[in-house]
Amino acid sequence: MPDQAQRLFGVLSKPFADEVKATKKIQGNEHTFVEWYHYIARGWREFPEGFSSEIRSVTEIGKVWGEDEGDMVSKVRDDRQLLMVVRVTDMQTGIYHEATGTAPIRKEKAMFGGAAAEAESQALRRAFAKFGMGLEMYMDEEDKEQAGIIKPATPEQVARMKQLVKACGKHKDLKAIIESLRGNVNEALDKEFATDLAITSLEGEMANYELEVPDPT
Repeated sequence: MPDQAQRLFGVLSKPFADEVKATKKIQGNEHTFVEWYHYIARGWREFPEGFSSEIRSVTEIGKVWGEDEGDMVSKVRDDRQLLMVVRVTDMQTGIYHEATGTAPIRKEKAMFGGAAAEAESQALRRAFAKFGMGLEMYMDEEDKEQAGIIKPATPEQVARMKQLVKACGKHKDLKAIIESLRGNVNEALDKEFATDLAITSLEGEMANYELEVPDPT
């Protein structure tokens, strides 16, 4: 069972495609996210025998505060939150993960189900993330490397790539090729392997354009 779980994590921890990612501003900062329904669709594709999700509990936390001025309540502050616990289970192994989601009960615009829908969506995505799916949404590049999700390029590879780029100079066609190769490396989880491919590709392109390929030593 641990081997099955590891294999599943290896599949699910691959990042979501860029076309399903969206961004929104929260307190002036941009955050990248993926809507909950993409998690569901991917789950049915990639869990070998499917999965189940269930709401385990719904709790109201916080309270309404009133500030008295004499005999009158002049200000009311509502900090109540809906706290929801969702469990996602891998039907092949029986392994499950639970996560919480919260949302303000008092919302100016209770769209698409309001607090309940928002809390469930958040909890569902977090539970899937514990299997590896969408984990990159919660991590920066350094976190991904430490967790082994990203395998970085070696210092020798980086130095070699810089050497080749310098040798290409301002060659117009090679500049476009270099940008494409960089994009491929940036999108790859195994950057060591992708960088090795990029180096080999660039060396070949330089030879095609009859440019001298510098000796790596």
